[in-house]
Amino acid sequence: MSRSRLLLCSCYGGMFGIAASVNVLPTCLSSISRTFELDHSQQGLLIGCIFWGYIIALFFAAPLTDKFGPRRFFYVAAVAQALGFALAATASNVIWLAAAITLAGIGGGILETMLTPVIVSLYPEKKTAANNMLHGFYAIGAVAVVMVAWYILGSFDNRDLTSGIETQNTVPTDNSLGWRLSFAAMLPIPLLYGLGFLICFRFRGLPISYPHSESFFGTAKRLWRWSFALFLFGLLCVGGSEISAAQWIPTYLETELNWTPETSAWGLLVFSLFMGFGRLASGPIADRVTPGGMLIMAGIISAICFLAMGTSQSGIFVLTQIAILGIFAGWMWPTSMVVVSEHFPSTGATMFALLAIAGNAGGILFPGLVGFVAKTADLRTAITSMAVVPLFVTLIFLLWWLWQKRCPAPQQTP
Repeated sequence: MSRSRLLLCSCYGGMFGIAASVNVLPTCLSSISRTFELDHSQQGLLIGCIFWGYIIALFFAAPLTDKFGPRRFFYVAAVAQALGFALAATASNVIWLAAAITLAGIGGGILETMLTPVIVSLYPEKKTAANNMLHGFYAIGAVAVVMVAWYILGSFDNRDLTSGIETQNTVPTDNSLGWRLSFAAMLPIPLLYGLGFLICFRFRGLPISYPHSESFFGTAKRLWRWSFALFLFGLLCVGGSEISAAQWIPTYLETELNWTPETSAWGLLVFSLFMGFGRLASGPIADRVTPGGMLIMAGIISAICFLAMGTSQSGIFVLTQIAILGIFAGWMWPTSMVVVSEHFPSTGATMFALLAIAGNAGGILFPGLVGFVAKTADLRTAITSMAVVPLFVTLIFLLWWLWQKRCPAPQQTP
């Protein structure tokens, strides 16, 4: 395997690590809530811990990466994720679990700072397709994570996998064993991609073509304009749309459609599978439709899917809407990153980190709002109200498209 291909595969493995940190919790959320007796609002706060970890990492990793280079931070990410998963598997209370989830999120946030600019640098002529391909492996990783956790929950929970009926054969008395083993099963992922980066950088001496900016605050100052503020709000809504759906789909199917905890995980599996399909198939679409056009279309269709999910009583129809939502919501994050990177070139990891901070802030804000609305009204109302969020994405990138036709992109100097 060539050195550059090994780096590419390691980046794909890093996306599996991000997928593990984001998706194992919602798959196990119902089981965790029974263990620690959490209501919907508390579940929303626990979900937010993932993205607090991302924001902490993104804020500190970006300036350090631009100053020292990304190599050593790939190792830090692997160690942080491995420790986070191990601590979550042994958590004796919800505070310990929240801290462990935050630590795993820190590892994922470090990866998110570095992977996109590395891939964009490797494929400067096909940024949209390459970045969607990279994030497609996030979706593939999410599918694998959900399937592993679903199998473990089905094997170690006090319910039959298909019927949901309580069984008496070989059932462990500790009803938390399923979700604990699910977190433990994530440990090989950071160990493998960490080993891949170690071979790339320490043993093969692979150089990285990586855009650097002068400093975090210097870049932030050059980005201080209304168009970038608009993009930040757009990423807030992009992150809120994708992450709220992913984090609440299993609980929604269980509480509103009366699916069992194990079978409700299939909703997240379908969402992740079709997200991966949408991202991997985006290359030919990107050749025919502008990135802004892809985002405008994705926002409208995602809003329709949220409305349909929240108002239907049919499990098959809801699952179909989840699949469609996965395809179009999956476009939004990587394509948004490409749009902004083309509008503000030569800004290094700092710009990607600021955008990712906004996206992950959406991952804190909107799942928490879903939990709050679900507690005060019901979860169906909360999911329906999420339709407003992708409509903001459509509006923002429509404004950007109209503005771009009148004004050229600002010229940035390294």
